[in-house]
Amino acid sequence: MNKSPISILYVNNQDGSADPRMIWLDLPATQAALDRAMKKIGFPDAANADVRITRYKTNLAELSGHLVRHPDISHLNRLAECLSGMNRAALQRFTLFLRTSEASGYAPVLQCAEQLVTTCKRRRQAPAPGR
Repeated sequence: MNKSPISILYVNNQDGSADPRMIWLDLPATQAALDRAMKKIGFPDAANADVRITRYKTNLAELSGHLVRHPDISHLNRLAECLSGMNRAALQRFTLFLRTSEASGYAPVLQCAEQLVTTCKRRRQAPAPGR
């Protein structure tokens, strides 16, 4: 998976203007990057920002249907971290889950991604047979 498996469009249209402030942000992102993005669209305090996520971009077409409008940015960031940490086999299993799952929303998707990343880490840390 490339460096930014998910990109989101942050929009600030609180003043109701015809030209809202917006910025694309690649995930996973550090808290500093999230804070900078908030400031660029007019929120000096990210913790109190009421921001809408209006669009997503992802390399996994199957993932798009599982992302919902206005999710918690920390969940999306965690999902992007998991996707970045997956090896090819885990990514194939994740894609299969997305294709066959009847679950809706991002909670089951995040849970599956976290389990796959944990499994990948365990396998990397396990000693080779015969050692």
